[in-house]
Amino acid sequence: MEDTQESVTDPQTENQPEVLNEDEKVSRKRKLVLFLSVHWRGIVCLVTPLIFIAVLAPFPPKKYQWCAYTLLIMAVFWVTECIPLPITSFLPIVIFPMTDVMDTRTTCMCYMNDTILMFYGSMVLAYAVEQSGLHKRLALSAIRLIGYSHYRLLLAMSLTTMFVSMWITNTAATTMMVPIIFALLKVFEDLDLISTFEEDSNGDLTASDITTCYFCGASFSATIGGIGTLVGSATNLVFKGLYERAFPSAPDYLSFPKYSAFSVPFMLVLEAGLYFTMVVRFFGFLR
Repeated sequence: MEDTQESVTDPQTENQPEVLNEDEKVSRKRKLVLFLSVHWRGIVCLVTPLIFIAVLAPFPPKKYQWCAYTLLIMAVFWVTECIPLPITSFLPIVIFPMTDVMDTRTTCMCYMNDTILMFYGSMVLAYAVEQSGLHKRLALSAIRLIGYSHYRLLLAMSLTTMFVSMWITNTAATTMMVPIIFALLKVFEDLDLISTFEEDSNGDLTASDITTCYFCGASFSATIGGIGTLVGSATNLVFKGLYERAFPSAPDYLSFPKYSAFSVPFMLVLEAGLYFTMVVRFFGFLR
């Protein structure tokens, strides 16, 4: 019995020195790398405010210096995501009242105004369009009405993307239309009508001219459609807010209909120019 117990305990006692030896072989550099990989978020949170203290010189700092200091810290936190993005966005609520840049009431009011609510409404609308499949129905209806040639399909996809982008953000509109365009091109490729990808001189697969035309048309149309309404792009809402702050006593209020009445004609002209450029460049029109 004693022999069996010794045989059972011997492997455990033999393995312990091996584990210790492996741990001792870990270099200091490796330990530092492991420490930084685990605690880098906390290090960024502690070091970033110290690095940008130079912005506050000469002391005592003025209000615009505190504002620049806060902006730089938020920029680093947003890029690195050392803390959650929503928490970073609320840093001014803590810093501005403490540094006398703005009081708490004024700072909090900036987080909830008509511009923010309008942008939030556009996000809700974009989600509703995506979940209901409205963008797919619009694209299929446009294809059925306009036709099935490449000229007509490009026009249908471009107009649909432009119209959808008038009510939601450009990125969301493009994201919704890309699967539809890809499925459409896949059908043509299965019928041996086009090639979605081509091999270059190095043997690598690249997008064909037809594929490039459709996808570029969708992305450019989304950008153009974003200027048609106030909710089409976040920059339009920012412009509205800046205009109302800069000219609070202006007789004409920048309303939704007035903005669209001014922007839609330019939007249509740009869309026509885009379509003409695409068919000349990729379809060989007038050549």
